[in-house]
Amino acid sequence: MKRMPILSVALLVTGLILGLVSDASALPTFARKYRTSCTTCHLGFFKLNSFGEAFRQNGYTVPGKQDPMLVKEEPVELGAQAWREVFPQAVWPGTIPGTVPVSFYAHQRVFLTEDTKPSLNFKLPHEFKIFTGGNFGEAFSFWAEVDLEAATTGSLGSGMKRVFFQANDLLSLKSWGRLGLLPEDALNLRVGLIDIGVLAQPLNVRRTINKPLPYTYVVADGWDLGDLSSGIEANGVVMGRFKYNVGIVNGTTSGTPSGVFDENNAKDVYYRVAYKYGGLSFDGKDWGGTEGAELKQTDNWADNAITVGQFGYWGTSSTLTGPLFHNQFRRMGVDFRANFRKLDFYGAIINGRDSRPSRTVRTLDTWSWFIEADYVLFPWLQPAIRYEQASFEKAFSRDVDNLIVSLLLWPRANIKLTVEGLITPEDADGASQLLVDLTYAY
Repeated sequence: MKRMPILSVALLVTGLILGLVSDASALPTFARKYRTSCTTCHLGFFKLNSFGEAFRQNGYTVPGKQDPMLVKEEPVELGAQAWREVFPQAVWPGTIPGTVPVSFYAHQRVFLTEDTKPSLNFKLPHEFKIFTGGNFGEAFSFWAEVDLEAATTGSLGSGMKRVFFQANDLLSLKSWGRLGLLPEDALNLRVGLIDIGVLAQPLNVRRTINKPLPYTYVVADGWDLGDLSSGIEANGVVMGRFKYNVGIVNGTTSGTPSGVFDENNAKDVYYRVAYKYGGLSFDGKDWGGTEGAELKQTDNWADNAITVGQFGYWGTSSTLTGPLFHNQFRRMGVDFRANFRKLDFYGAIINGRDSRPSRTVRTLDTWSWFIEADYVLFPWLQPAIRYEQASFEKAFSRDVDNLIVSLLLWPRANIKLTVEGLITPEDADGASQLLVDLTYAY
């Protein structure tokens, strides 16, 4: 594997950045709402712990119906509770957040690339993001992101990211009474520009800077499983331990904003089912079973659980230039996660088939997999290592395999410093790279 002779420069840059980091008192949206630390939901942001995953699954509310007791920033009531009794002669009462739930984060990044001609590049800033999230009571929740990113020309580019609205706990016996048909938490409906729900965790809460290869390798039209897409998804939890996602989305897209307009009339569909043994249940009811429980801000990385999932995606892409042809494709895979004390061990394997990835190639099979281990040395210092590979039949493209080694440090709960190396074999097309990234959220 390629050596990194400019490592000493990276260490110098790391030291300079650490020297510039100071205390920060501002916390993101949910930390302000509950007056708690980022570590309540995150294993060092952005990666979620089991409580954070349950919080997200429950529409950004605390599991176990204890949200009203733990909120420190009271919502604004839209109508009196008595209106429930006279419905449909009055609008059903609701709530909005007590303050505008807007947060920000920014990246400062340094790239050191080991190629035939090594290079050192500053991307300061790399990205500035504005995001908002919350709920309108327990029934509805929302999320939105907008990015400002430094372009290669030195100017700033912008783009809309995740923007969705979710209806929670639809048609449940507990929430809908006599009109209910389903168990509690069995059905949520998400509409908007969303993550493709085949991923065990959305890529915006991954551990490393580099995204796992099975979710990002490209065969045709630049599409991959990590893309956001405009569509509708049903998801839910059954018996606490079974979780599902089923969606219909545009898939490969064109136009502005990116990800919204379909390039053909065919819609893509996907599903994922998962089972969790041990640890906190998917819906978080195990935690919520304790009356008057307080939000835990420390020592919350151990879930002691095993999770297995299986997923599939079917789609159609079309050429936008030259003679028109369609590529019908699928991705089928399994994923797993084993969390014991301070170690989080997980991975996935995906098989793909494309009927016509290019004008000259038909019926291409691909395989891709990764395996990753994250460890908590200290709450503020956590290493991660991942090996990943993608292989292509018929010499469509050269096989890819990478080793990712990452060290993450949190001087404060809302400030993260990452030093990460992507190491490629000597005969690979890509170049090894070292990244130093400073991220701060407020």
